[in-house]
Amino acid sequence: MSKNWKLHHIAIVVRDIDKAVEYYKSIGIAVDGREVEFPEKPPRERAHFVQIGPTPIEFIQPLRKDSMFQRFLDTKGEGLNHIAFAVEDLDAELKELKDKGVNIIIHAPAPAAFGAMAAHMDTRRVADVAIQLIQEE
Repeated sequence: MSKNWKLHHIAIVVRDIDKAVEYYKSIGIAVDGREVEFPEKPPRERAHFVQIGPTPIEFIQPLRKDSMFQRFLDTKGEGLNHIAFAVEDLDAELKELKDKGVNIIIHAPAPAAFGAMAAHMDTRRVADVAIQLIQEE
């Protein structure tokens, strides 16, 4: 497995994305980024990136009851959902993780923000947070 995973972003589920973005901007710690456009119509969720120092933060607001993020919000409330890492070869990383018995939540590669491909690993039994791997084009 590659040891050169790089932090891509941290994702936080919120009830009101506009309120979250505005709050972090108003206290002077976030620089506004961009909204993610989802191809699904109507989309299950909204996502918006801000930059806090060197770290991109993705706020996610569920828009439909069938969103996995709505289930997260209903059971846990607002908070950290996943930490994303950029990898060079998503398929190779997934194969090695599966061989080690890691449960892959989203059996990607699945489309992710800004043209990337992604997969989610279930590492929630320790610290209750998922890990997303992203391979950018």
